[in-house]
Amino acid sequence: MGLLLDMLYRIPALIIAVVLHEYVKATASWRLGDNQPKLNGRITLNPMKHIDLFGAICILFTGFGWGRPVFTSPMFYGNRKKATIVVYALPSIVNLVVGMIAAVLAHFVGLITFMPYIAQNIVNGLIFQIAFVNIAMALFNIIPIYPLDGARVLAVFLNPQARVKIASYEKAMQIFLILFILIGFAQIIFGPLVYSIIGFVEGLQ
Repeated sequence: MGLLLDMLYRIPALIIAVVLHEYVKATASWRLGDNQPKLNGRITLNPMKHIDLFGAICILFTGFGWGRPVFTSPMFYGNRKKATIVVYALPSIVNLVVGMIAAVLAHFVGLITFMPYIAQNIVNGLIFQIAFVNIAMALFNIIPIYPLDGARVLAVFLNPQARVKIASYEKAMQIFLILFILIGFAQIIFGPLVYSIIGFVEGLQ
């Protein structure tokens, strides 16, 4: 029953985390001179534009996954290196901040005495999942493996030959990431770190 409730709470949590992540990325790229995200209809908070079905299923069952990729055109950036770092690092920073804010709220909800016990559990469970999924999204996306954001940031610091060589393994890396999640390695490696961040934030109150 507890697992089922966690999955139900995770539905709105994954929508918030994924939409926020992809919207920030699309908007940042657009603001830096790239019109492609706008042409592709990604400058929107409509979940249907940002949710990837399989990525959402992975988040629903494991807490880790991805959204629909935002295609960008770095050639339009004024300073390509700095802009690329902003576009691909900012979404994870925003997810991390939102997750930490949610962790703070979850702590205070637990201190409310006038709220009925069942209602308190529901609100606390939802807010906790918002914290968990956002922080998990932030940590997972900094992995420097294509097609995750961390790979785009890493590419900025590599020479052209190295970028081309790494990009040639993108399909294999995608399969690896899917197996990494489905087998449970993402939960084993990143799960304790997510819980530690949530616990640390709550401990500051």
